[in-house]
Amino acid sequence: MAIHSLKKLGVFIWILISSSPAFGEIITYTDKEGVIHITDLHSDRPLKTHSRLPVLTPSTLPPQYTPDKGKENNVQTRKSIDMYKKGTIIIKTNNSLGSGFLITPTGHILTNSHVIKENRFVSVQFHDGKIKEAYVVKNIPESDVALIKVPGENLSFLEGRDIIDFKEGEDVIVVGAPQGLHYTVTQGIISSLRKTTINGRSVLFIQTDAPINRGNSGGPLIRKSDGTVIGLITFKSMGVGVEGLGFALAFPEIKKLLNLDSILNQ
Repeated sequence: MAIHSLKKLGVFIWILISSSPAFGEIITYTDKEGVIHITDLHSDRPLKTHSRLPVLTPSTLPPQYTPDKGKENNVQTRKSIDMYKKGTIIIKTNNSLGSGFLITPTGHILTNSHVIKENRFVSVQFHDGKIKEAYVVKNIPESDVALIKVPGENLSFLEGRDIIDFKEGEDVIVVGAPQGLHYTVTQGIISSLRKTTINGRSVLFIQTDAPINRGNSGGPLIRKSDGTVIGLITFKSMGVGVEGLGFALAFPEIKKLLNLDSILNQ
């Protein structure tokens, strides 16, 4: 475990970052005296780390803070994010954890091949906490895409964008389980559209600066303007001094690779 402190608006905020390979989860609560208590759910033991924060009241909030401003927009955004989370799936195997997303109400899920590896069956967790076993329908390691399925009807799903009409600079949202932190939502923009060759075929990747970490693989890249999935989070560039270089395989490319027309038109 490592602790980093940030100083913002004169308040020290302590952030706990899990570096456990077992992808432990953390839960926090603040008592009435302003003491933050942090528990590692993986070990189910309270951590000794805590910090005392002053309680913010209307008189101590920044001057520009206006609770009622944009209230309707905030409600709509909250509803949209809830919908994105309900359509996103957490995928677990014996040695990996990643993300995926439902593309049909009958349980078809897209993810990366490197998330499910060579498994024929994987465990998937829904936003409401329910866990089901999914079986692999198609797995194409060379393109790093996979289609899995769970039994179900009337499931919440995300609509994929069939055409490439998205542009650089558009706002995007990523939902997934970075470092095992389930249903984390991050935001960024489309930084660039880049084509590369896979098995002699030119395919389109969407470059984004939205924060992406281990566990986001297989999750959706969502266009904020209409809520459609435009890409499948696939990889990020890493290294000293490298930031904001994440890549998602464009949804229209996935449709072709997995022959999804028959499934989506049901």
